[in-house]
Amino acid sequence: MPHHDGGKLDRKIHQIAGKLPESAGGFLRWLKEPSSRWVRVPSSYLIILNGLLAVVSLAALSTFGSAKPAVIEPSLFALS
Repeated sequence: MPHHDGGKLDRKIHQIAGKLPESAGGFLRWLKEPSSRWVRVPSSYLIILNGLLAVVSLAALSTFGSAKPAVIEPSLFALS
């Protein structure tokens, strides 16, 4: 099994938080705390759901986007 280096992940998160504006960096650091689990878990489900909906919408666009619009022949109007 691979060895997980939690310290390396913490350093990376701290580095990313340092590059963000203070409000976003503070939020990221707060989100990393164990007491923020009740925020992290539902938000992770929402992010996964958002990704699934994005894939479904792209599939629908590719399916319906390739359909050719119905064109009525002008000769049909001449017959009536």
